[in-house]
Amino acid sequence: MAITKTVDMLRTGKIHKIIFTTVDKSPHCIQIHYIHDELKKMMNIDIKNYVVVDNELEEITPKIISLSKYLLNLKKEKLKKQLI
Repeated sequence: MAITKTVDMLRTGKIHKIIFTTVDKSPHCIQIHYIHDELKKMMNIDIKNYVVVDNELEEITPKIISLSKYLLNLKKEKLKKQLI
């Protein structure tokens, strides 16, 4: 539901860039970052994702967001880094 509401709001203006910022470790806030791919498919806009950790902003890449959706891929990525 968040994706359709967000797209409707964005269509009302000339939006060229979106910045999503949430609190790290919040189980509900991760959903905001998950709509990144859907918005990219629907609209040609620049999207940045950040989390707040100890009052500091940390940028989160689309790859990290994607990995967090697929736990098995995250496990494989971790194993791959351990071998390097």
